[in-house]
Amino acid sequence: MARKSCWNKISTHTEYILTEIKDPSLNFKEENISRLRENRLKQPMSLKRVSETLVEFYNDIYDINLFIYKSKKQQTIVEIRYYLKALLDSDFRKTVEKNKPMLHCKVAVPIYAHESSRKFDVNWELGGIRHQLNLFFYRLKYKWKYRLLE
Repeated sequence: MARKSCWNKISTHTEYILTEIKDPSLNFKEENISRLRENRLKQPMSLKRVSETLVEFYNDIYDINLFIYKSKKQQTIVEIRYYLKALLDSDFRKTVEKNKPMLHCKVAVPIYAHESSRKFDVNWELGGIRHQLNLFFYRLKYKWKYRLLE
């Protein structure tokens, strides 16, 4: 999916980081900033090591999401975000208690790429001048568009 949507060269040499989804009721922007700050400090691990860690509490996981955290020519770091059943509402938790975790593979898409089919930088969440420029032009375009409608 990422190779189809992004212009970056995505390496097949992958390493992984684990992130627990702590509270989905938090402000999405604040949670994202906090998550990215924490991820900068994490050391990428091999698939074997990540698997061993996840197996320890596999039955307690409700949902697993795979995202590309960072991609370079020589290395791709995949972020594995997991959501524990303990954080679910107690009534709902009873209904999914015996279910296996759901697995989702996703590509985070910047707001300026939603309407167009143009390719974007897979590392956009990490910031950078190209992302800032695309965001600026997107906002400028929509500010102008809404003024014409008034």
